[in-house]
Amino acid sequence: MLASSTWVTWVPRACHRGTHAASDDARRHTTSSVSLTMASTRAVLQVFEKYQKDRVTFVQTVAELATRPQNIEPMQSAGVMALLRPLLLDNVPR
Repeated sequence: MLASSTWVTWVPRACHRGTHAASDDARRHTTSSVSLTMASTRAVLQVFEKYQKDRVTFVQTVAELATRPQNIEPMQSAGVMALLRPLLLDNVPR
């Protein structure tokens, strides 16, 4: 057991290897943080890209269904026009 007047100092491992090793560790940490941020950003963008593609797919599918007269009444009953209106009026940047 240590006496109350004894101080224990923690020295990071990188300091024992020299200053270049410590800066390499910092650079690796920064690189891994940037990689994680880029991966996260990519994941978020993929969600929005999928949303935009699915919107287009929905409109195209509704258009295909609307070519058959027997589908018009069920689509109107389902409120298709209320769903299509904002999709058709929205300007989506490419």
